[in-house]
Amino acid sequence: TELLQIPVTETANELTVDIDAVSALGLVRILRQSDAQLWSGYLDLPSVFDNEIISVIDKIAEACKAVLLSPDDSLIVMTGSGTSGRFAHFCARTFNQVMDSIGKPRCFRYLVSGGDKSIIISQELPEDDPKISVEELKALESTTSSGVAAKRIVLFGITCGLSAPYAMGQIEYAMHNPIYPTVLVGFNPVALARNAPVEKWGSTTCLAVATELQLLARSSAKHFILNPAVGPEPVTGSTRMKGGSMTKVLLETIFTKAVADAHYAAAAGSECSSTVSLLRRFESASRSVYLEAASIARVLEFASTSLRGDGHLYYVGAGAAGLLGFIDASEMLDTYGEDPHRVRGFIEGGWATVENADGDLRPEGPLFHLSTDDFASEILPHLTAHDTVVFPVISTNANQSLRQPLAALALGAIERGAKTALVCVGEFEFADSAPYDVVVNVRLEDSSRLAAPHPHVFAEFASKLVFNAISTGACVQKGRVYRNRMINMGISNNKLFFRAIGIVSQLMSVPHEVARQALLKAIHDVDVVTPEIEAFPVSHHLEVATPKELVLPTALLLATGRFD
Repeated sequence: TELLQIPVTETANELTVDIDAVSALGLVRILRQSDAQLWSGYLDLPSVFDNEIISVIDKIAEACKAVLLSPDDSLIVMTGSGTSGRFAHFCARTFNQVMDSIGKPRCFRYLVSGGDKSIIISQELPEDDPKISVEELKALESTTSSGVAAKRIVLFGITCGLSAPYAMGQIEYAMHNPIYPTVLVGFNPVALARNAPVEKWGSTTCLAVATELQLLARSSAKHFILNPAVGPEPVTGSTRMKGGSMTKVLLETIFTKAVADAHYAAAAGSECSSTVSLLRRFESASRSVYLEAASIARVLEFASTSLRGDGHLYYVGAGAAGLLGFIDASEMLDTYGEDPHRVRGFIEGGWATVENADGDLRPEGPLFHLSTDDFASEILPHLTAHDTVVFPVISTNANQSLRQPLAALALGAIERGAKTALVCVGEFEFADSAPYDVVVNVRLEDSSRLAAPHPHVFAEFASKLVFNAISTGACVQKGRVYRNRMINMGISNNKLFFRAIGIVSQLMSVPHEVARQALLKAIHDVDVVTPEIEAFPVSHHLEVATPKELVLPTALLLATGRFD
C-alpha cells in the first residue's frame, strides 16, 4: 500500500484491461471478476470482511440506533454528489418507508449536490462549492418531525474517492459541531484523498479534512471513517459501479442492523442483527447475478446495438426496481458522454413514487417526464425495432407477475418490434407469458428467516449490478471506452478536469503538463494556450467545457503532437 501513488478509485484495474476487446459474455465475466473485489478487497488494504471494518460498521450502527430510539428530535443525514447523492436519496427513501411501517417518525434525510435535478442529470459544478453544501446541511437541522432543532444528527458524507468538496465541506463543518457524529464513506486510503485546492475553499483540501477526521476518529467515539477497499473500478474512475454498489451495501447494512436492534425485538440474535450475516447476503446476491451472465450478455448486446445505431435504451419499472433503472440511466451523460435522451428510466407513479424533497420536477423539461404514463404517451408510440426496453421487477411473495399497466407497456413494446427484456430479481419464480426477447431471472436465497425491516435490499443490490452491466457494456461496445478508460466523459467539475488530464497522460504516455496543455487546447479550441488562458481559474475552464462534446477525445489526439 505504501507504494500506491494514484488513488485506488483512479487506478486502472488489471482485471479489465481488455474489456473493450471481448464479446458481450466475456465482458460480463470480466465485470464478475471486478465485482468479486467488493468482498475480497484489494492489495493489502482492509476489505469489508476485515474485522477492523466490521467493528466500525457496528459502532456506526449503534450511533444510528440512538437516533432511531429518539426519532422526534434526531436525524440521520446522507449526502453526496452524483451517484453518491443518488444513493443517499435512495436509502433515505427506503428507510423512511421502514419507519412508516413501524409507526415511527421519518428521520432519514438526504442531500445531493445540485439539488433534486441531479437525480436525473448531474449538476456537477455545485460539487465544487463546500460553502453552499454547508448551508444546505444547516437548513436540514430544523427538519425533525417535531419541528425543533435536532439534538443529534448522524452525518454520512459519501465521496467514493475522498475527493468531493461538497461532502467534505459538510464533514469539516459537522466534525466541529457537538450535535454531529460524523461518518466519512469512501474507498481510498485517507493518505490518497484528493489534495488539489478548490477555489471556493481557500487553502483547505479534501486530504486535510480527511486527515483531521482520522485523528478525531482515533480519539473520539463520535467520528468514523468507513473506507473498505473495493479495488479499482472496471472502467477507470467510474465510481457509479463498485463505489455505488458498496455505498448501498454499507448504508443498508448499517440501517438494517440499527432498525432491527432498536425496534425489532424478534430480530434479536437473528441474521439481521449480525453485520457479517448481512454482508454475506449481499455477497451471495452478487454471485447469483453472475449465474445469469449469458442472459445478461444478450440484453447487453441488444442495448449495444441500439446505442450504436439510432435507437434507445429504456428502463420501465415500478417501485425500487424502477428507481434503480433511472438512476442507472442518469449516469450515462457524464460517464460516457451519451445523449441523455437515448438512455432513460421510467417509474410507475412518477415523482410521487420517487419521494424526493423538491416534489414534481416535470416542469424542468422532457427529461424529467419519468412516469410510466409519460412512457406510454411520449415514448411507446415512437418505439421501433432499433430500441431496447428493459422491464425490471423485484419478485416477492405478493409480486410474482408483471402487473398492469406495466404488462400492457411490455406488450406494446413487443408489438412495435422493440427488443424487450424482463429482468426479474428475487426469491420467487416470476410468471409472465409475454414473449420477451430475453428473460434474466436472478434467484436469491430465502430471506424469510431474516426478520429484516426491509428484506428487498439484497434484490435491489442485485438489480443494480444487472443494470450496470447492461449500460456499461453497451457503452463499451459503442466505443466509449479504450481499454478500460472512459474517453468521452464530460469535463464538468474540478475532479473530472484533473481526471481528464490523468487519462490523457496515461493513455498517450505523455507528461502531465503536455496532457494539461492538450486539454486546455481542446476546451478553448485554440492551437496555442496563451498566458490569458493559463491565468483562468479551473472554474472558467469548466464553464467553457461543460456544454461541449468530444473534449476528451480531442485532447487525446492533440496530445500525440501530430495536430500542432
